[in-house]
Amino acid sequence: MQRIVLLALGLVATGGAAVPLSRAATDRPMSDILPLGFTETAWDQESEIESQYASLLDPTRISRTHRELTREPHRAGTEGARRVVQYIKQEAGKAGFKPEIAEYQFYNSHPGPRSIELTAPIKKPLSLAEDRIPGDPFSERAADHLGFCAYSGSGTAEGDVVYVGQGTVAEFRALKERGVSLEGRVALMRYFGEGEGRKVLRAQGEGAVAAILYADPLEDGFVQGPVYPQGDWRPPGSIMRRSLVDTPYEGDPLSPGWAALPGAKRLEPQKVEGLPRIPVLPISYRDAALILAHLGGPAAPEPMQGGLRKEPVALPPGRGPRSRRPAAPAPKDVTLVDAYHLGPGPARIRLAVRMEPRTDTIRNVLVRIPGREEPESWVILSNHHDAWIYGAGDPSSGTAALLETVRAFGRMKSLGWQPRRTLVLAFWDAEEMALGGSTEWAEDNAEILRRKGTAVINMDSAVFNGERPLYVGASPCLHRLFREVAADVPGPDGKESLFAAWVRLQNSARELGSVDAFEIRGSPSEPLTDPQIDDVPLGDDQTPFVEFLALPGSDMYYGADYGMYHSLYENRHWMETVVDPQFRHHRVMAEFQGRLGLRLATAPLLPLEPAGTAAAWDRAFGDLRARVAERQASPRLLRPVERALKRFRDAARAFARERDETLTVESWPLRPIPDRLASISREIAETEKAFFSEGGLPGDRWHRGLWVAPPRSVPGLTEERLPGLRWPLELDQEGVLLSQVSLYTQALDEATSHLHRAQGLLTITSRPAMP
Repeated sequence: MQRIVLLALGLVATGGAAVPLSRAATDRPMSDILPLGFTETAWDQESEIESQYASLLDPTRISRTHRELTREPHRAGTEGARRVVQYIKQEAGKAGFKPEIAEYQFYNSHPGPRSIELTAPIKKPLSLAEDRIPGDPFSERAADHLGFCAYSGSGTAEGDVVYVGQGTVAEFRALKERGVSLEGRVALMRYFGEGEGRKVLRAQGEGAVAAILYADPLEDGFVQGPVYPQGDWRPPGSIMRRSLVDTPYEGDPLSPGWAALPGAKRLEPQKVEGLPRIPVLPISYRDAALILAHLGGPAAPEPMQGGLRKEPVALPPGRGPRSRRPAAPAPKDVTLVDAYHLGPGPARIRLAVRMEPRTDTIRNVLVRIPGREEPESWVILSNHHDAWIYGAGDPSSGTAALLETVRAFGRMKSLGWQPRRTLVLAFWDAEEMALGGSTEWAEDNAEILRRKGTAVINMDSAVFNGERPLYVGASPCLHRLFREVAADVPGPDGKESLFAAWVRLQNSARELGSVDAFEIRGSPSEPLTDPQIDDVPLGDDQTPFVEFLALPGSDMYYGADYGMYHSLYENRHWMETVVDPQFRHHRVMAEFQGRLGLRLATAPLLPLEPAGTAAAWDRAFGDLRARVAERQASPRLLRPVERALKRFRDAARAFARERDETLTVESWPLRPIPDRLASISREIAETEKAFFSEGGLPGDRWHRGLWVAPPRSVPGLTEERLPGLRWPLELDQEGVLLSQVSLYTQALDEATSHLHRAQGLLTITSRPAMP
């Protein structure tokens, strides 16, 4: 074992060919092209390193880790969370590292007493406790884990119920068109479609005195498949918990843009934009069905109808066939309705909520492996460790996988391995509460990360549902890397690569739609040959790095669609009996994330693909141009950006072509100037960092990345790409748009300049030294 690692590092003479990955485990796209950033010799060495890494991953040990992580609740700011931090620190120490603990003072939200009841036309208390499931020991103490939504307002309210669908702008408009007012009433809203905090604030703005949230079986229950414990979908008594923060920034609500350190400036909670004032509670779809059965008023429009109807369900566009019958029978204790009605009433709800906000110490755990040749270039692999309750899927499947990577890297390090670039393995706290840990660390280290940060490979969770495809959302410069690595990772069944399983499951799931709302593009009649990757990596702990710092980032998890999300049933029993009994998916995802990190940290040239960035910008700009035509704006407004984008696209293609040709030269670099490779990699990294605005986006100082941002500034907008151009276009702010055109043009030209310099350095190293 030791000899393999030393050979791979070039610390002893190799004398022979590297051991290749078995063909059964590989299915690399463009197999005649070397993996991105590698020469043939370097790839032989990298293959040895990655094979050694993979051999050190043990699913049985991952299972033991998972059991320890999930044996008790560990919500941020609780004793359970502190215990998990100590466990991660202890295991990292055993692996030979000296982990760092980064602490921040975070404004947190804890639940106090709460209740909800139907007061008319019948009187019936509704349950905030989930059902006990025979055979599931974690459900036996359901009364200890009542449902709540973090950052709800406190108070008691009573009113007639109005059904608002998923609470989108279009659905609120539909209510007004039908003369249904929310003033003084209780809004009943479904999860999904839009952020929970935003829909609650929208209801509050329309005069609602309270709100109720539930997961409708159309997205998350028997319509999708058999429910737990027979299947992976939400049972009728399950309750989803969510955070309601909808601030125009991520992280601690009281310290936007700066780290929540002791003594730091703090905003007053009552003055924070984006914290609801009205009381909010989540309920099960069984109780939601009871409310819907007692609603009158006009029928909801067809797009607002859900899965609790007696007739076949009509699915929204992009969510599958036009209509389908439920995949499993409706549970007998669920009242189905002929149609969803808007109300108001006669159903009437009374609810009482007391929240207990406080400032908690949150703790990130970080492990650093310094790079040898490029220590000032950082590659970050991450996951979060806090959970709503037991968190067997979200996040502990990912935590267990990343801890296994820590152990494997520790063993390799003890045998002499050291990466070219610095690796940082991070376990974030308080992700479920506004991405707290990752954002505070990013704000705390913003200047350093802008200089040294290279890429963030986040894995929020490893696995939820082995029957649904792998989900990856990534900055476009990472797409080629993800596909290449997936082709070299054996899939969960060992009979095909992860790449092949990814494509196969995407093809089979194309008509099913996605709970996570990632729509697989193209016609189902034309099977995919490459897996589709989301261009927009939003929502999890990569977010502050992508949106606040404009670094490349990604997120991933196997089987995004599942029904235990943020419920009592997302526990060890569910994972062992339904999802991944042998922990094969956990091991696959540990290998996937670890190999991604290894390639980013060891490739001679940084394996980011600017041509992928250029292609994605082309797609987004084409959509923007079409929107300009729809709004009958002058296409000349965007001409400077269009010309700059062409210059960038041409430079990216030229660089990629020369890079790939150069790396195939057997003895490259012909002029081994000591820091030349590092200089080329720096220019590649700076190309991606060029899409950054120090002053932020229009009306939004926190979001500083020019590629993607949540469209909070434009009500009803769902497009996240090119926000600095899209927002003023939609708001008819021509002056702002012109200034953003100038900013985007400058950023594209800066990126182009970095590529020209990188290509020039490639040319120099490709020439023999003068005699």
